[in-house]
Amino acid sequence: MYILTVERSFDAAHKLEDYHGKCANLHGHTWKIVGKFEYRLLKEIGYALDFSELKKVLNTVVDNLDHTYLNDLFDFNPTAEQLAKYIYGEVKKLSEELVSITVYETPTNKVEYYENINQ
Repeated sequence: MYILTVERSFDAAHKLEDYHGKCANLHGHTWKIVGKFEYRLLKEIGYALDFSELKKVLNTVVDNLDHTYLNDLFDFNPTAEQLAKYIYGEVKKLSEELVSITVYETPTNKVEYYENINQ
């Protein structure tokens, strides 16, 4: 098995609804998104897939989030957890090989979302 990983960052603002704390106020982040993709086989020349192709897949989804106010885009509270699930769902439509999406809200705070198809 091979796990290929690509990263992308974007800037966006949000506020947490029904939250009691500083994050209830409008604020922004430089979000980092990490996509992991699983491949069982390599192509004849020795690689699973060109990283640039995986970046295109991730960018297709993330480009629509860059420099936005996330609360205006979604009908859910745009927490890091909800954002990870959303991005996972959108990227999975483009690549069956997707294993997980990790969303970094800050350099030290992250959430990883994946779905276990065996349950």
